Parts: sequence; structure tokens; C-alpha cells
Amino acid sequence: MKVILCLLLFFAASVPASAEYIVFYENGRAGLRDDSGKVILPASFDALGWTDGSFSIINQVTGFRQKGRWGLVNLKKEFITKAEYESVTSPGGDRVIASRKINPYTTKYGCIDLTGKITVPFIYDGIAIHGLRAIVFIKNGAKYEHGLIDLNDKSILPVKYRDIRPIGSLRFAIQNFDKHTALFSENGLQLTEFAIDSISAFKKGNAIIYQEFKQGLIDREGVIQLPPIYRELRVTGSGVEGKINDTWKIITTDNKEQTSIDADELIADGTHYILSLGGKYGVAGEDLNKRIELKYDHIDRFANNLSVARKGNKFGLLSWLRKKCSHLNLIRWCSKEISCARCSKINGRCTTLLMLRKPNAPTTFSCPTTGNSLR
Repeated sequence: MKVILCLLLFFAASVPASAEYIVFYENGRAGLRDDSGKVILPASFDALGWTDGSFSIINQVTGFRQKGRWGLVNLKKEFITKAEYESVTSPGGDRVIASRKINPYTTKYGCIDLTGKITVPFIYDGIAIHGLRAIVFIKNGAKYEHGLIDLNDKSILPVKYRDIRPIGSLRFAIQNFDKHTALFSENGLQLTEFAIDSISAFKKGNAIIYQEFKQGLIDREGVIQLPPIYRELRVTGSGVEGKINDTWKIITTDNKEQTSIDADELIADGTHYILSLGGKYGVAGEDLNKRIELKYDHIDRFANNLSVARKGNKFGLLSWLRKKCSHLNLIRWCSKEISCARCSKINGRCTTLLMLRKPNAPTTFSCPTTGNSLR
């Protein structure tokens, strides 16, 4: 009964009462009145509500802005806090995420409750509340490290992970800096090894896991219900539907299987194959061993051992001889109708990277001293 009561109290605190109140303005100042027209808060604020532009009242409390700073006020015209925060946002429960300037160059985030008490200190670079847990992160050099705490700053998981994502059913997908994912409970119990590429949200007690471009099914206790051998899985009202990957085989002239590979598409291109799987492209040799990993959004056929590859909104050159593309991030978006190139200094030398996009296009470009893109 105590658990049920606590949950009911939390739910009651989370229900916004904004439908009963209307923000109004007089002479550019914000006030609040109820739906009968009675003024609850006089028009004396720069703004009412939350920094993100939303408005709600949680347990008779809302946010206000004065002279560029934010604070909390209740419907009895009592200031819960001074206007001392850079921002205040409400995730809907009895905590408010606030930010405060530590110095002219640094802003940190923490949490306050609806009485104005600081429950999470202002030491984080970001906070997101999910139920009774908060995902926090701190910038460490060039990377962001994530952790999990309760709403009173008790550590559930240390701040050392690349990413933390709520996936429902009181479960979290935790990604390490090797970009491998494991399933954790809301109490910080690790339920799987860091061997999964990603996990979907839970649906009817199960989630789809992705591993090496294949899909499987896992339950909320971390038990594998279906191994990751499927090209596609769908959880429906009647159960789970699955599709097996297409398998391509190299057959000798005497009808014997020489080798095989899973792929949605396999294109013979000279002495190698361009393959796609799960929307990603790579290149395999004659023996079907992957030489260029499945990580590009498209790969053109090779010409003179060179191919144009696309990754996101950037293009680059793949060399079959080098089996890698070291210049992909140096190329900007190039339309399909034109040829373009960009000159970049690599190891102190000016190198021209080409992308041919129409017949009879020039095959060489002069490398300008400015390093600008050419068309």
C-alpha cells in the first residue's frame, strides 16, 4: 500500500492544471487569471511558465522570469525562489530542472523541488528526468560522459558511459565508448553484456536487439527470446514476425558451394563485390571477405580502382587498392548533376579530391591556395 500511495502522489504531482488558468498580458507584463476571469497573479512578470515556452502549474507552482532570470512562484503570490536561475523547465513531476551560471563562461544544471530546495547540485552539463531517474552528463574534454542518478542525486550508474537511453518498462540502454550496448534495470543492475549494437523500446515486455545488421528479441530480464539471426523482426498483436537474411553463395562450375555471405544486394564489380545490408554499403573481395566495412550509405561502382562513397551528407573517394577512405570528412555535399572537388592539406601537402558526377566532366582540377570548393 505504501508503494501504491507513493506512486499515486507522484502521479498527482505530475498532472498539470494549466487548463484552468490563462496567462494574460498588460503593458507587456504577464499575469495569470482563472477561467472565470479572476486575477490569480498580477501582471508584474516578464514571463510566466517555463523557459522552453511551455506553461503548466504543478502543485500550485509555476515558473516566472524577471530581469532575465527565472524562479518559482505559487498561486498564493509567494515566491518559492528568487529569480536566480538561467532556466527552469518542468518534466511534469515534483522536480524542476534548473540551470545556473557558475562563471561568465560556464552554465551548470541541477534540480530543485517545488519548495525550492536543491535536490541535485549544479554540477552537470545536462539533465533529463525519466520517471524517478535522471540521466545526467558531464563534458570531459571533447567527449560527453553520461550517468544515472535518482532525483536526490544518489548515483545509480557512474558518469562514464557514452550514452544512456530510456527504453520503457523501467529499463535503460547503456552504451559504452566502444559503441556496444547493454541492458540495465532502473536500479543499476546489468542484465546483459555489452555485446549489442542497439536496443529498441520495449513493447509488450520484449525489445528488438540489433547486432551486426541482424535482429533478435530480448525480454525485460535480459533473456534472449530470439537470437539475432533475422533480417527483420516485428512485434504484432498476434506475436512476432521474422524474416531471415538473404544469403548469397559462390558456386563452382561443378555446382559446389565455395563461400557465402549475408546481404540484401550483391553486385559483381570487377575483382570484388559491392554489397548492401540493412541500408549500409561495403565492399567484399572475390572470396566474399569484407574489405570495406558496411558503414556507408551508398557506394558507386569502381572505375580505375576509385569509387564515390556517401556517408550522411558528405561524399568521399574510396580506393580499392588502399581499401579505405581517409578523406571522407573533408568532402562537402555534392549534387548528382555536377562535378566538384575540394582541396585540402594532408600531411602538409595540397591534395585534390575528385568526384565525377556527369559525362564529359573535367577529370582534374587546379588546387587553389585558398582551399575553397570548386565547381
